[in-house]
Amino acid sequence: MQALKISLLVFIISITISAQEGWFWQNPYPQGHNLYSSAMVNNSIVLGVGEFGTLVKSTDNGESWSVKSQLIDGQFSSIFKYDPDNIFAVGYDYMDTLTKFFKSTDLGNNWDTKIIATPNRPGKLHFF
Repeated sequence: MQALKISLLVFIISITISAQEGWFWQNPYPQGHNLYSSAMVNNSIVLGVGEFGTLVKSTDNGESWSVKSQLIDGQFSSIFKYDPDNIFAVGYDYMDTLTKFFKSTDLGNNWDTKIIATPNRPGKLHFF
């Protein structure tokens, strides 16, 4: 009886250990940070920005999302599509305490940075 208990215990421990091998972020997928702003770039591309420098992109109208590279060590507050060739984002970098403006001219694939030396955290972007 003792041998059966030990065998059962070894079996359960081995299942528990092997069950943890393929762990990955599952829900919410693809990331779990708060998003504060989004922009519909065209009929299929959507961009979203948020805390911890999160920039996400969908190329299928929001059905699936991918996380783009982290552009800022802080928080994005807003993203705005002026036109499909000019997308702007603004955020506050915690590391160097600067407001940073970002511009993309290729549907959000690459971003240029402009730094504004201000201690104030940015709000929403509006173009008139």
